[in-house]
Amino acid sequence: MLLDKLYDMLFEWAFKKLMEAKLRNAVVVLRSYRKAGIWVYDHESSNVREEPFAGEIPKVIEEALRHAKIPVEEAEKGFNLTLSAAESPVSQFCLKKERRQPDGVWYCWAAKGLKARVWPPSDGCHENAPDKIHVRVEV
Repeated sequence: MLLDKLYDMLFEWAFKKLMEAKLRNAVVVLRSYRKAGIWVYDHESSNVREEPFAGEIPKVIEEALRHAKIPVEEAEKGFNLTLSAAESPVSQFCLKKERRQPDGVWYCWAAKGLKARVWPPSDGCHENAPDKIHVRVEV
């Protein structure tokens, strides 16, 4: 219960930004790294520091790193996680919206057989979650 509440709070900011990106055809870049064994991210322009990724997202991150041929050990020191609702020629893969449920919006990376809840219900606008999230990881 507490983890769910924390998860909702942590992702609310990032995906509200993604929704804004959908409207502006922009991207959200999160500086991500591992701290004390947990994947976290910073977003400089919003003063967000060391926010942990939760739920299934760490599995998606590690698979994305393998997909981009970036050693996890190297990425632990820091990498950029770029998210966009708009298609981009530099995207490495795409998460497709699978379903909307009371606990949030679930996305699927079909080629890897991964599913993750990446849009929390607490933000009040998960009904407008993008159909696709285009992703790029790079060191």
